[in-house]
Amino acid sequence: MGIKKFLLSLVGGRDSVDPVSEILRGEFESPLARSAYSSEQERSLHYAVARGDLATVQKMIAGDPSMARARGIGMQPLHRAAMDGRVEMAAYLISAGADVNALDEMFGWTPLHYAARNRQLGVLQLLMARGADRKVRDDNGHTPLAVVLDECGADADSQHLVDCMGRDYTAVADILRSDGGA
Repeated sequence: MGIKKFLLSLVGGRDSVDPVSEILRGEFESPLARSAYSSEQERSLHYAVARGDLATVQKMIAGDPSMARARGIGMQPLHRAAMDGRVEMAAYLISAGADVNALDEMFGWTPLHYAARNRQLGVLQLLMARGADRKVRDDNGHTPLAVVLDECGADADSQHLVDCMGRDYTAVADILRSDGGA
């Protein structure tokens, strides 16, 4: 099945101008995805983080500070901010009480794993400055550095990483190595 056909199957015959674009922009949500949240408020918070809507996130957390640690879809909002490279959002969530070492329920990844895997240097540096543990291992025994190195081979040197993944991965790996993060 092609990707477009697969994405169209997710919308289940919805009458939409362009359902594939809706899915890719995060404007469509399947019933399965909706059920992954324990409340509408939690879902709204996670979507605001994904959109980078800091004002909405601040307002929601001001109304309920525990939302900084809301576990929608098995991860906290900080995981999503780290994944997407939203430095300002991540800084706010940490100041509001998000746990920089929280493990997600899918892979046992911390926000640092997500920042490293997605080459989000600004968030990576913020998380480490705020006390993220570089040596936390995920469900498969991988540290954030190992997640990066896994993409090109476990013993990849800096030049091999540049050739394999580009300079951003090299910078991430070098930052994580600076404190023996393997």
